[in-house]
Amino acid sequence: MCFQVDRSFSSNKEFLGRMPWDIFTKAVDEIADNNCNAITLASRGEPTLHPQLGEMLAYIQSKDILDVKLNTNATVLTAELARSILNAGVNEVVFSVDAGTKETYELIRVKGKFDNVVKNIQTFKTIRDTEYRNPKTTTRITGVKVRDDQDIDQMVNFWDQYVDEVAIKPASARWDSYNNDLSHKSSPCNELWERIYVWYDGTLNPCDFDYKSFLSPGNLREMTISEAWNSPIYNKIRQNHLDSKRSKCFPCDRCPF
Repeated sequence: MCFQVDRSFSSNKEFLGRMPWDIFTKAVDEIADNNCNAITLASRGEPTLHPQLGEMLAYIQSKDILDVKLNTNATVLTAELARSILNAGVNEVVFSVDAGTKETYELIRVKGKFDNVVKNIQTFKTIRDTEYRNPKTTTRITGVKVRDDQDIDQMVNFWDQYVDEVAIKPASARWDSYNNDLSHKSSPCNELWERIYVWYDGTLNPCDFDYKSFLSPGNLREMTISEAWNSPIYNKIRQNHLDSKRSKCFPCDRCPF
């Protein structure tokens, strides 16, 4: 799915790995110290594959971060992980599921097992509803429409019994970003002022459309998030966007957003 389509990314081990504990805690500490009140565990990989996810969530909780979100495809979501998520008071769990039938789901999510995903999401709901009084965690199914046979109404009707919200949106060309046609957009991208991404190895990046990090201002091992946020590289990208010069930024020049 997503960036894995680009074999020059998914076959390159430099892009793949598990975030070490020291990188994780450094990122969370700096986020908390700079009054950034939102963390999302998501993007280039699957959070539930990390063996320390429970500890990570507990660490975020200890920092009193206001808004914590976790995105997962739910393929390996266990009861133990569900309790870790709920214990940590994660505000929102987004299940990335693109269909409400086994046939369509498994055509889209190759090697995914629809029945297992349904069971795992059911288990999460059961644990939340029976073991937690006034839980903070809301759940949402989010799908991407990539096929004509994705029946949105059927999908909503099927998943509505298991989650709090269901949404599906048209696919955007973001799975092989660097080979997109030029977008010719001139308006500035909000992401440059709203968020920063921290990859597993500490690489810092403005957005995940640039999943190979051509726009990176540096690495968390060598600088702080604040230094990256206010760096000449980051500010130059912002200025180009403000000056309607996206064409000077690769791959912003081919981004549809």
